[in-house]
Amino acid sequence: MNFRVHRIAVPVTPDWVVPRPFVHDVFNFQLTYEKIMSLYDVTAGYLKLAEFCFAHMALDRETMVIDLVDENGNVWNCSLQFSETPYADFKIGGGWERLVQARRIKEGACVVVGAPGVGMNLTLFFCVIRR
Repeated sequence: MNFRVHRIAVPVTPDWVVPRPFVHDVFNFQLTYEKIMSLYDVTAGYLKLAEFCFAHMALDRETMVIDLVDENGNVWNCSLQFSETPYADFKIGGGWERLVQARRIKEGACVVVGAPGVGMNLTLFFCVIRR
């Protein structure tokens, strides 16, 4: 697997200070969404986000690629699909399946997704809350 470290994950520090790991701060996001992983989310290779509230305000229907940044600063390149059948939803795929396997996300795990602003976001941030 090929990982990139997101540019805001490495703070500007003097040479003698070791940068701390990337930590999500809820105050950095205008929008957050908490989702309990279903069997579909962890086995089908897609994360489904219903097109209301969070997804409606954070994602654009025309966007086809999106980066997910985990709490360690790893960037996962994912695809984004909008579908209206049987109901309006967004599917995050592509790198999502590799992310689930690498992070060992299981059914019932809680994922918090954050968006830096309202409108078209090309990067979303997430962390896994183990139960």
